[in-house]
Amino acid sequence: MVGLFLAFDTPINIGDHVIVHHNVFRRWHNVKGIEKNSRSFFDENTYLINQDQIFLYKRYWEWKAPKGYCFVKPLKAVDQFNIESEKPLQGIVKYSDGTVEVNDLIGFRPKSEYEFVIDGERLYRVLSNFITIKYEYQGDEEEYNPSWA
Repeated sequence: MVGLFLAFDTPINIGDHVIVHHNVFRRWHNVKGIEKNSRSFFDENTYLINQDQIFLYKRYWEWKAPKGYCFVKPLKAVDQFNIESEKPLQGIVKYSDGTVEVNDLIGFRPKSEYEFVIDGERLYRVLSNFITIKYEYQGDEEEYNPSWA
């Protein structure tokens, strides 16, 4: 049986697919070798999680970012003197919480991105407050998605 019990306001409904932090379902061994469940474990079919452990949710066929976060596609580096494959700290918004528009070209703070592979596409999860600038398109932006993603 699937249930949804909320202690905080969220747009997530029963039937939505949800991507959550991996530690929600983690089992580990303490220093005495005894197997333990994560702090989120309530019983075999119930886990209690914090709002910041919800990364993305899908309603029907559309992924949606929870409030406070955006998912950004990295850009391919076009500078001939750059040895990196992608432009640092820039990307195109793929999923937004409404802070910025989808397909906006943005810049974000260093060390603020976390890498995910969603539907075979590599994306960065960025806290919306860490978006520092919205760029105008220059015309040479190209998404960077390596073949392993």
